[in-house]
Amino acid sequence: MKEFPAVQAGTINRPENRMTTAKRVCAECGGTVFADAPQGVCSVCLFRTGLASLENENDEAFAPTIARMLKDFGDYELLEEIGRGGQGVVYRARQKSLNRIVALKVIGLAHWATEAHVKRFRMEAEAAAHLDDPRIVPIYEIGDRDGACYFSMKFIEGGQLDKIIGSELMPGRKAAELMAKLAHTLHHAHQNGVLHRDVKPGNILLDAKGEPHLTDFGLARLVETESTVTRTLEVLGTPSYMAPEQAAGNNAQLTSATDVYGLGAVLYQLLTGHPPFAGATTYETVRIVWETQPRQLRLCNPKVDRDLETICLKCLEKEPAKRYASAEALAEDIERFLRNEPIRSRRSSQLEHVWRWCKRKALVASLIAALTIVVAIGLAGALLELRRVQAERVLVRRANLSGQEKARLAAEQTKNPAAYDAYLRGRTFPGGWHEDGAIRLFQEAVKLEPSFAHAWAYLSIGQSESYWVGTDPSPARLAAAKDALDRALALAPDLPETHLALGHYLYRGPHDYTGALAEFQQAEKGLPNSADVIEALAALQRRLGHWDEAVAEQRRAVELDPRNIHASYSLATTYWILRRFPEALATVDRALAWVPANRDLGLVSMKADLFLATGDLQAMEPLLANPRLDPSLPAIYALFQHRYAAAIEILSKAPTTDTDRNERNVEKLLLGLSQQRSGDVAAARATYQDAAQDFNRQLEKMAPDSFAAAVTHAFLGQAYAGLGEAAPAIAEGQRAMAIQPTSKDPVEGPAREERMANVYALLGDADHAVPILKRLLQIPYAFPITPASLRLDPVWDQIRNDPRFQELASEKQPVK
Repeated sequence: MKEFPAVQAGTINRPENRMTTAKRVCAECGGTVFADAPQGVCSVCLFRTGLASLENENDEAFAPTIARMLKDFGDYELLEEIGRGGQGVVYRARQKSLNRIVALKVIGLAHWATEAHVKRFRMEAEAAAHLDDPRIVPIYEIGDRDGACYFSMKFIEGGQLDKIIGSELMPGRKAAELMAKLAHTLHHAHQNGVLHRDVKPGNILLDAKGEPHLTDFGLARLVETESTVTRTLEVLGTPSYMAPEQAAGNNAQLTSATDVYGLGAVLYQLLTGHPPFAGATTYETVRIVWETQPRQLRLCNPKVDRDLETICLKCLEKEPAKRYASAEALAEDIERFLRNEPIRSRRSSQLEHVWRWCKRKALVASLIAALTIVVAIGLAGALLELRRVQAERVLVRRANLSGQEKARLAAEQTKNPAAYDAYLRGRTFPGGWHEDGAIRLFQEAVKLEPSFAHAWAYLSIGQSESYWVGTDPSPARLAAAKDALDRALALAPDLPETHLALGHYLYRGPHDYTGALAEFQQAEKGLPNSADVIEALAALQRRLGHWDEAVAEQRRAVELDPRNIHASYSLATTYWILRRFPEALATVDRALAWVPANRDLGLVSMKADLFLATGDLQAMEPLLANPRLDPSLPAIYALFQHRYAAAIEILSKAPTTDTDRNERNVEKLLLGLSQQRSGDVAAARATYQDAAQDFNRQLEKMAPDSFAAAVTHAFLGQAYAGLGEAAPAIAEGQRAMAIQPTSKDPVEGPAREERMANVYALLGDADHAVPILKRLLQIPYAFPITPASLRLDPVWDQIRNDPRFQELASEKQPVK
């Protein structure tokens, strides 16, 4: 690659590297240009002319040079033209010396470009070449040949964003994901002192996987210097995506906010089908950029989420200081939106919109103000009459309601909008109400409005579920659930949500299923079509072993509220328990159609687990590409293929702390098993010893009769079995089954038996393990074994040669 001493030596501000003072208007766009500007046009119009100028009759003499250049272009064999745009022509080419396919951009400055323009191209192309980011198309080489500048870059299989989407609208979440990635990429460029200054759909390439890549840093400016050869009043960029300060030609004042504006303009086009500003000519477009506000996105596309609209319009603020402080800040706000968290940006109020309009249209605003005073006097009387009529209509409608329904409609949940917003976000929190994020939102709601009974009820439900699923199985968590429940009971004992919360507490805490059923049924009377109540009833039916009733209730919950991911997850879980794998997979896929996979990893994990249960490792593989997926899944995938080294590497890098304690415990046992099977006995022993100590510490903090304690005793038994300590291993397994027997819990009780079978298998005791496995294959339970899992899972290797086990693992063995 060529080196450019002017950049290295800091001499790019010398007079010979600059254009002279501006004193005339660009013949193409009307912008101010310099006295020595070639053809009397600015650099943007000059670059946009590119090789297309050869079609002009005045350039016929130069055509033979171009033809000769294309026939023999040194180290590059030009295969086909793949693009023609602002700065020239792009070819798919083969670099002969390295035998690789590249994209070769040829800039047709040639016979009418000044030396200053050539220097600017080289210096700014070199700046882009020094950027190292996977989403910036890397530049391989910069040079010139026969008077034409060129650079080669990585060839991206795919196409330009504007060509791919055309005038079609992109779904909001997909557009947001795309823009978050690009914002991170631009932040990297800004951190390295480079502005792009021409962010637009045509400069965004999507590869075969749909991942975005930024290209064409030809207009990029080195922030750390005032130079390149770009001067104050020369306009660079694409008008429809150009920030006002850029359109004004104030290039010395451009900052990262300019690129943030460009990202906002691209997002606007993805969501509405057109850029925020477009005029009949370049000059008209620039005028519109200066003088008008972008139209509200929801007027163009009502499906656009309000928060996403707010983010987009903040990017498009006229004043750079009102935009996001950095591209990273923009990326973080978009990611908050994608996580269903509150965004940092604040919507402009109606008053602000009116004030902006009044500043632009002062005379018209004055006339309207005077007219408004006259109209308001007459309108006031009309509004009073309208309100009276509406009140009468409401009374007539309420006359047809039951007394209970009237009372519920009349009751206000809260008068505090912020509290209600936090409550609703908690109700719809991805992953479930037991997640810390959901609990924090409910806590925020009751802090803002202490008399908010609905929020107290759901705070209690979240705390009860956290205790139940093992996120926090401590007595303190259960006590917190009881405290929140008591507040709800004190505020509104007859509220259906309070009955629902009491049912959850009885179900999750003391395991009083009869009492819980009565409370859920009472809640159903007040909320007959609530998916939350129906799902709770179904879960209880499942816990009692009433499988058909559970499926019927859960299907009804999903039909009533297809977007309720919790209900879909529960239905899929029941199908999984019953080993109805096709129906479970179909339910997961329908739920994923409503929510992106990166927002609910629980659904993705379940889909992967279902493929594991059926032995379909090939179908599971694509799901493992998600970097946020729990490490246990790719580890099991490797373990089932006897790739123990790969499993050890994955598990060794797994985080040591996580909110999902059970997942971390499973990973410890998987690591010990992988090390044991790989032949590293010492490492396996150390892992099992560490796991046993950790499990004992966890048990000290748990309620001794909790189901979480039962699970941990079972884990502890397997750790002792891995150490070859038969007596304590069997004792811990039996303790787990005693706390959570199948007779009392047909869903998870058998899972404790399966862990007992693990213990016997690790000890090489087929006589005790096989009868348990034979029984488990005949009954439904949570995460059940299948013949396929018996064949693949190395935990059974110690008894694999036993004919009785081989019969159970046979492909002919029916799954019930």
